[in-house]
Amino acid sequence: MKFLSLIALAASITAVASSAISGNARIEHCKDYGNDDALQLSEVNIEPSPAIRGQPIRLTAKGLSNTIINPGATMEIKVHKGVFKKTYTQQLCGGENGLDCPTNHVDFSFEEVIPKRTPHGDWKVDVKVRDGKTELACLKGKLRIEKK
Repeated sequence: MKFLSLIALAASITAVASSAISGNARIEHCKDYGNDDALQLSEVNIEPSPAIRGQPIRLTAKGLSNTIINPGATMEIKVHKGVFKKTYTQQLCGGENGLDCPTNHVDFSFEEVIPKRTPHGDWKVDVKVRDGKTELACLKGKLRIEKK
């Protein structure tokens, strides 16, 4: 009986301590379980998954911020695999897919075409969300890119 109690306790601790974010994107908070991030994402999805080189990829995210996100807030996405690196910077507010700022509700999408010459395989992804000099979130994960 003690063994079953220990297994149940370990499972509940693992579930509470997980820093992974729901959705099909393999994304998690950088810091210890994301508790320090002002922006807490509840879901992040990437379509298509895996991404196909030469075709558009769409990232969508939903969540809440414990601080107001103001116009001028940005999301910087860095993808890298070995010596290959690419950085995308996206305004979070305004535009066709952006947030209606100021807000603390996050529901936005970002689309980019994966260049045809992009090497296939697993890429590391680092995301920083900033409002001016204030970091709202640090996220990390992996992105799988396939040949057509």
